[in-house]
Amino acid sequence: MTKVLLPILALAATGTAVQADSIDLSALDISQTKQGWGTPRSNLSVDEKPLSIGGQTFRNGLGTHASSVLRVKLAKSASRFTAKVGVDDVGTDSRSSLEFMVYGDGKTLWRSGIMKRGDAAKPVDIDVSGVDTLMLRVTNGGDGDDYDHADWVDAKFTFQGTAPVTFGFSPSLPVILTPDAKPTPRINGPKLFGVRPGSPFLYSIPATGNRPMTFAAKGLPKGLELDANTGRISGSLPKAGTYQVTLSAKNSLGTAQKPFKIVVGDKIQLTPPMGYNSWNCWGPQVDQDKMLRSARAMIANKLDQHAWNYVNIDDAWQELRGGPLNAIQPNAKFPDMKGFVDAVHGMGLKAGIYSSPWLTTYDGRQGGSSNEAAGTWDKTKWTLGKYFFEKNDAQQWANWGFDYLKYDWNPNRLRETKAMHDALRDSKRDIVLSLSNSAPLDHIEDLAQHAELWRTTGDITDTWDSMSGIGFSQGPWTASHRVGKFGDPDMLVVGDVFGWGGYGHPLNTHPTRLTPDEQYTH
Repeated sequence: MTKVLLPILALAATGTAVQADSIDLSALDISQTKQGWGTPRSNLSVDEKPLSIGGQTFRNGLGTHASSVLRVKLAKSASRFTAKVGVDDVGTDSRSSLEFMVYGDGKTLWRSGIMKRGDAAKPVDIDVSGVDTLMLRVTNGGDGDDYDHADWVDAKFTFQGTAPVTFGFSPSLPVILTPDAKPTPRINGPKLFGVRPGSPFLYSIPATGNRPMTFAAKGLPKGLELDANTGRISGSLPKAGTYQVTLSAKNSLGTAQKPFKIVVGDKIQLTPPMGYNSWNCWGPQVDQDKMLRSARAMIANKLDQHAWNYVNIDDAWQELRGGPLNAIQPNAKFPDMKGFVDAVHGMGLKAGIYSSPWLTTYDGRQGGSSNEAAGTWDKTKWTLGKYFFEKNDAQQWANWGFDYLKYDWNPNRLRETKAMHDALRDSKRDIVLSLSNSAPLDHIEDLAQHAELWRTTGDITDTWDSMSGIGFSQGPWTASHRVGKFGDPDMLVVGDVFGWGGYGHPLNTHPTRLTPDEQYTH
């Protein structure tokens, strides 16, 4: 017994005993957190409000959003990790559900179970002795990540020696894996095209291969004309019917052919559309020049040769109502809306525009309804007015020549959907109606009678959890998909993207947080 005690006493007498230290999680570099929405915050919620769980406020912690991951290098120097966790009270609602998990060197050390808004904070107290890498993870509870604000509060590490440090994920190197198109002609794109009787017809044959290239269309019905040098088909067809056409593209190296069915009837956009939307790049800074530059970039990068053909303006183009139709007019950023659309059509592309049946759009612009019969703008956000102006706006868009409408509000209801569908039909121009956002699955068959597309989710963000969560949750929607009717899982988040949380760039953009491999998967 004496032999055991002597070393301990000696250590105490000489003062060489190692003193345990502690450090708060919020004192570490929390920017290394990878999360599904927003920006991680130290000692605040992700919404930059005081941390609050189950009605109790906390001064210290990490505010994040599911799904999120933060890795901490302990280097086997830490002995304990303690914290409290829960759904933040602010910016959440009954849909908020998530689970907190702690992993040590790949092994599960602790799980909270599913937590909801209003649940009391759950304590975490884990022995992490001998652990090299700790991972703090929050998942979205299996029902999407809307409103899933998560808090790690009073989180602290006890350690001896080397202090814990956070670290990020090493990105894979960006490598272009897509092979170049062959020099011989190849016709891409869909095998069928829908148009209503009497509506303007605009289709550009998408073909890769060396230029110059000439085009032909055997069996093209009377009323349509093909420009053999550009491959653009235009005109109109007055009566319903189906026409079997053979498209061909020829250059000095050969000729390619493809069957192409033209269906003149009630349905348009018979296949899923491909193209460009301004929001994820330009956000509210969109203007006419940027949109034209984007259209030219599609041509320069030969995306049109692979059937990418829509160039769509999102929110932030609107001014007040006016003009002969008392329709929403463009603001100063779009000095010549018809000129813009004509220029897009002149490139062989199609043009899209944005609106909402609300009084005020998500970005705070004039919406499609009003509380005044004259259409005076009421700036109340996210609510419907007493008077609706679908016919005014739809005819204005048709007069400008638009081909696509993103109609954005929540919840998507049958009344507003049908009214806009009817107004677009009456405009005598084929304008695709795309509903946004978070269409109700249990009412989708009713909505599908009046729209070509519907958003199946809220807004995607540039993280793997957001992208993969949306991608792998599309199964229930497939039953509603058919020719001319499609679910929309939101836009691609590749390249430079507009940032919801602010990233210091004058245009509020940043390189996507998806790795190169994740971008290819997307």
